[in-house]
Amino acid sequence: MILSKAISYSPASARSISTDASHDLRRLMRNMPQTVAVLTVRTWQTPSHPPSSQSSPASTSRSSSSQHPYHGATLSSFSSVALHPFPLVSFALRLPSRLATYIKQSASPSLSPPQKPTFVLNLLSSSQADLATAFARPLADDFTPFNVFPHAPSPEGIPIFDNAAGALSCSLVSSIPLSAAGLPALKGSAHEDRLGSELFIARVERVERGLAAADEDQPSPLLYWNHQYTQPAQAKR
Repeated sequence: MILSKAISYSPASARSISTDASHDLRRLMRNMPQTVAVLTVRTWQTPSHPPSSQSSPASTSRSSSSQHPYHGATLSSFSSVALHPFPLVSFALRLPSRLATYIKQSASPSLSPPQKPTFVLNLLSSSQADLATAFARPLADDFTPFNVFPHAPSPEGIPIFDNAAGALSCSLVSSIPLSAAGLPALKGSAHEDRLGSELFIARVERVERGLAAADEDQPSPLLYWNHQYTQPAQAKR
């Protein structure tokens, strides 16, 4: 006869286990090449109609002296989630985040496909390390990388960067705030005021090809590996 015994963890030991796992995962993923993506979104629905005075503090501070109706950031996590029944991708943002605010502000209340894309995931090419670095920093109100790096609007008016390996026009499906304890931050919970990040799930409404005319012309992707930007080794023909 085998007797089972429930295992319980004290809050202190649970935090220790979580911290160790986070550290080990970071060390592991450091050696796994990651796709580099820059998310771009409009800060309001029409460039001629900026947010009203009743907008959130994040929106107000961004629009007060902004020269462009766009916002963007290099993502530290990006993954393809599913192809069926809908093509889905995911990414996470550290909180607080102006980008998270703009993504949710632009989301449609309906989830029935197809949706009008409200943001673009630019998948960078190996020549765009400077672009990735620029968008990895907080955007200052008196300077924006959109002034420096050439881009063209998607059909919805969202920036797609020239020479990108590709781009995904997406709509938001769901977002899940995660607490400092690593659990979904439920409203009214003890961890609600200790948010760490927010997980976003998005539906790919359209795949953009950038400037590549054919598959054989597709530029090599930019990768992030061991704290540096790099590119895949060129296969011998």
